[in-house]
Amino acid sequence: MAGSALNESGICEEFDGLLDFNDEATRKRFFQTASEFFLVRIGFPIVWLVGLPANLAFLYTIYKVRHMRSITNFYLANLALADIFCLVLYPGLYSWSYYATPVVFNFQTSSWLECAAIFFSFDIPNFASNAIVTLVALERFYAICRPLQSRQASSHGRAAVLLVVFWAVSVALALSVCSRFITVRVYCVLWPDSDNGQYDSLPDTVSFCTAGEPWVAVYAHCLYVVIWFLGLIVNSFLYYKIVRRLGRRTVGRSASNTDAKSRLVRNQVARMLMVNSIVFFVLQAPRVLTLNLLSFLSAATGQVLQPSDVPFLVPVTYFLSLLNSAVNPIIYSGTNIRYREAFLQAFGCTCRRGREGTGGSSLGDMSVSSKVTERSKCEQSEDNLDDIPNSSI
Repeated sequence: MAGSALNESGICEEFDGLLDFNDEATRKRFFQTASEFFLVRIGFPIVWLVGLPANLAFLYTIYKVRHMRSITNFYLANLALADIFCLVLYPGLYSWSYYATPVVFNFQTSSWLECAAIFFSFDIPNFASNAIVTLVALERFYAICRPLQSRQASSHGRAAVLLVVFWAVSVALALSVCSRFITVRVYCVLWPDSDNGQYDSLPDTVSFCTAGEPWVAVYAHCLYVVIWFLGLIVNSFLYYKIVRRLGRRTVGRSASNTDAKSRLVRNQVARMLMVNSIVFFVLQAPRVLTLNLLSFLSAATGQVLQPSDVPFLVPVTYFLSLLNSAVNPIIYSGTNIRYREAFLQAFGCTCRRGREGTGGSSLGDMSVSSKVTERSKCEQSEDNLDDIPNSSI
């Protein structure tokens, strides 16, 4: 009755409609569910507590430990930055929306520009992550399958240029697809009757960012999926070639000890990065495939996609996507002993060097005294890393 009275009074005529949350069906369709509770109260704290310290620790390790400043780790540091953006932007905005009102996906936007800015900020790190994972695979392919070309072309300056290009492309792609949700729909709200004043302080309207022109939404979602599949195909091909090359490669009897160790390190890093790439595409697949398909349907029908339409799906897919951003540094340390040693060294667990007359030489010293006969295993590991040309760790 109250909803009818509001309509008759003309108060809500300037908006897109009225949402009467005294109606059970309306409340079930738009109110937060147990899935959103899981995502905000449990999922986000997990990825924050794991992902932010892990990625920041990885960046600190690269800064602190000299032999970690390789081209591969230069790329992985940018992947860590993209992961940090993912872990901060989406959970931050979603949590703010969650605690502001009980209505899901209500970002309180008032213009198409605000909607575009929200999804633009979400898409940049997603595209950048895909691009950088592919760039890492390409760098490993040349290091293992085209070693001479890799040594001639590899430099930190060239790596910096490639990263600038890849970030710029990611920004351009994000800009081109952020238009998929630029139609703002504002609804007048009648909150449920409550004796304790639970809803008294809530706003009189809620707003949603919905699909604009159908062809724009189709273009944006197609491009989003195509870019993701392109990254998957390129990574699969490159790592297939890497695995074949590693399977054929053998160390001859005439090979020096240094060459054998260099090859071992390159192989270990390649396997680590292959695991990282597999985890990336597996955890990203549910969000990219299912949500883009659902968005196609939303654009075709003109309906606002709400949790009751896809119960449990949206929070789980976003949690898996955020989990990928959180676990990358754990994969590095879990699959490669040298990354674990570097992490421990960066945070104070170092091996004391017993060299006389060196005055505490750094890890980057390329000359090692031949007079030193007794060294710890940690020292030997460090020297092996220094002897590796174009070290990949």
